[in-house]
Amino acid sequence: STLLDALCFALFNKPFRIIKKEQMVNTINNSEAIVEVEFMVGTKNYIVRRGIKPNIFEIICDGEQLNQDASSIDYQKYLEQNIMKLNYRSFIQVVILGSSSYEPFMKMKPRYRREVVEEILDIRVFGLMDLILRSQQSDLQKSLTEVRHQCELIKTKYETEAKHLKSLETQGTDIQTHKQKLLDKNDTDSANYQRKIQELNESIAVQKEKVKDKLKVDMKYGQLQKLETKIETNLNSHRKTLQFFRENDNCPTCTQPIDSKFKENKCNHEHTTISKLENGLSQLVEELTRQEEKVVEMGKISTKIQDMNVEIAKINTSLENIKKHSDQIHLDISMAQNNDIESIKIELENMQGQLKVAEEELNKVTENKKYVDVLREILNDKGAKAQIIKKYLPIMNQLINQ
Repeated sequence: STLLDALCFALFNKPFRIIKKEQMVNTINNSEAIVEVEFMVGTKNYIVRRGIKPNIFEIICDGEQLNQDASSIDYQKYLEQNIMKLNYRSFIQVVILGSSSYEPFMKMKPRYRREVVEEILDIRVFGLMDLILRSQQSDLQKSLTEVRHQCELIKTKYETEAKHLKSLETQGTDIQTHKQKLLDKNDTDSANYQRKIQELNESIAVQKEKVKDKLKVDMKYGQLQKLETKIETNLNSHRKTLQFFRENDNCPTCTQPIDSKFKENKCNHEHTTISKLENGLSQLVEELTRQEEKVVEMGKISTKIQDMNVEIAKINTSLENIKKHSDQIHLDISMAQNNDIESIKIELENMQGQLKVAEEELNKVTENKKYVDVLREILNDKGAKAQIIKKYLPIMNQLINQ
C-alpha cells in the first residue's frame, strides 16, 4: 500500500488509498516525504520528483529539468496530458488495481465511466474542440443578429427614401409636408419603442426577483451532491464490514476465532447503521431532485432575462437609427427644396453601397456559422465520439467481462 500511495503521489499529487495527503508523511520526523519515479516514454527518460515538507515538484527529461515558470496546476496538466497521456482515474482503473479503493468499471458513475472510456480511446480532444467552438458559435450568433438587424434597418430606410423620391418625382408632393410626416412617424415609433423598453425593464425586474436566491440554490445543490457522494462512500464501507463479519468466523490477521456474541452485536450494529444511511440517502435524493428542479427553472428564467436584454439592445439600436434619421430630415428641411431630389438620389446610391457591404458581411457570417454548427454536430456526444465508442465498446466490454 505504501508503494501504491508513493506512485500515485509522485505522479498525481494524491494518495491511492482514501486518506489525506498529509497522512503519508513520516510520523516520526514529520518531514522529508520525498518520492522519485523514473520511467521511459519512447526513447526519452523521465524522472518525476515530488515531496512534502519541503514541497517539491520537478520533472526531469533526459537529465534536464523542464521549465517551472508555469503554475503547479499547469505543470501537473503538462505531465498528465503531454508526457504520460493518462489521468488519475484511468491510472487507478487500468495501471493499479487495489482492493482498498478500486471500483469495478460497471459500478462507476456514468460520468466517471465516460471519462475512463474517453481517456482510453484518446478522444477527449473532441470535447475540448467542442468547448472552443461553443464560444465561437455564441459570438457568431451575436454577430449574425447584429448584421441582420443592420441590413433590415438599411433596407427600411432605403425603401422609405425611395418612396419619398418617387412621390417627389411623380406627384409633386410638398417636400416639407412629406418630411414632416416622416418626422411624426419617427416620433410615434420612438414613443412606442420607449414604452416597450419600459415594459421590458419592468418584466426584467420581476424575473430578477424570482432568481435573487439563485446563488444560494446553486450552492445548496452542490453541497447536496457532495453529501450524496459522501453517504454512498460511507454506506459502501459499512456494507463491506457487515459482509466481512457475516462471512468470516476467524480473524484473518491473527487467525483467532471471532466471538459469536461480538460478531452478532457487530452485525446488528452495521445493519442498523446501513438502514439509517439508506433512509437518509433516500431523503437526500428527494431533496436533491427538488433542488435540481429549482436550478433548472432558475436557468430558464436567466435565459429569459438575457433574451429580454438582447431585445432592449435591439430597440436601443433602432432608437439611435430613428434619431439619426430624424436629424437628417431636419437638416434636409433646412436646405433648399430644389436640391432635395438630387440629394436623395445620392443618398440612395450610398445606401445601396452600404446595403451591399452589409449583405456580403451577412453572407460571410452566415456561412461561418453553418460551418461551426456542422462541426459542433460532429464533435458533440452523438457525433464522432459516439461512432468511435460504438465501434470499440464491444471489444472493451468483452475484455472487462473477461
